[in-house]
Amino acid sequence: REALLDRLRTLNEELRGRERWFATTLRSIADAVVAVDAVGKVRFMNPVAEALLGVAADAAVDQPLREVIEQDAAEGAMSLERALARREPVPVTEGVLFPLGQPRRVISETAAPVLDGETVLGAVMVFRDITEQRDAQRRVELTDRMMSLGTMAAGVAHEINNPLLVVTANAEFVELELRRAIEEAGAPGQPSAPAGLLAVADQAATLQGEMRSAALRIARIVADLGVFSRVRERVELRADLRRAVEWALRVTAHELRHRAETVVDLDPMPPVAIDEARLGQVLVNLLVNAALAIPSGRAEENSVRVRGA
Repeated sequence: REALLDRLRTLNEELRGRERWFATTLRSIADAVVAVDAVGKVRFMNPVAEALLGVAADAAVDQPLREVIEQDAAEGAMSLERALARREPVPVTEGVLFPLGQPRRVISETAAPVLDGETVLGAVMVFRDITEQRDAQRRVELTDRMMSLGTMAAGVAHEINNPLLVVTANAEFVELELRRAIEEAGAPGQPSAPAGLLAVADQAATLQGEMRSAALRIARIVADLGVFSRVRERVELRADLRRAVEWALRVTAHELRHRAETVVDLDPMPPVAIDEARLGQVLVNLLVNAALAIPSGRAEENSVRVRGA
C-alpha cells in the first residue's frame, strides 16, 4: 500500500511538473494563445493574449468565449468555434479584434481541436497582431498606385498636349482671320458685305476665342495633374509658396465653387526648403477637407481664407 501511495505521489508530481512546463512554455511564446474547453469556455490565456485582448486571464477563465473576445471573423464564427464544431484544424485566416478600451486590431489566427481519441476536450487558438504589417502593406500599395497614376498621367498629358496644341493654334488662327476679314469688309473702298454675314462672322470669331480659352484651360489642368501625380527620381527641396497655393486653389476650385468663396491673402514670401509638389498635395488635402465640412449650395454665406505672411 505504501508503495502504491508513493507511486501515486510520484505520478502527481510528474503531472504537475508537466503542467507547469506546458504552461510556462505557452506563456513564453511570442504569439497569443487562448484555449477553451469542449463547451467553449476559456481555460487558458497567455500574457500576449491578455495584452492583445485587453482582458486578464483570471477574469477570462471559465467565461464563455464570446464574452471574452469581440471579433469580426470569416464565416460568422471565430476559428476556435469552427475548430470545435468541425473537429479539425482551421487554416490560417485574418480577423479583426475589438479589444476593450483599445483600437481595433487585425490578427492572423489559426485554431485546432484538442482530441483524446474521438473525444473533443476543447480547442486552442494561436494568433498574432498584424495591424502594422497590414498598414505598411496598404501604404506600399498606395505608393504603387500613385506611381502607376504618375506614369499614366505623363502618358495622358503627352497624348493630349499634341492635339491640343493644334486645336489652340487653329482656333487662334481662325479667330484672327475672321477679325481681319471683318475689318477689311468695313474698310473704305471695299465692297460692302451683308450685315447678317458680318454678324455671323463676328459671332464665329467670338466662339473661336472661347474655344481657344477652353483649350488653354484644358492644357493647364493636364499640367496640374502631371505635377500632382508625377513621381520624380530627384526631388528639389525648394518651393515657391505662392505658386504652390495657387496651384492647390486651381485643383480644388470645383470642390469649393458651390460651397464657399475663396479669399486669398498672400504677402510676398521667400522660397522654402520643401518639395513643392508634396506641399501642394498637403494644401489640396486641407482645402478639400475644408470644402467637405461646408454644405453645398450657399457659397455666398461661407468663405475659405488662405493667408500667408
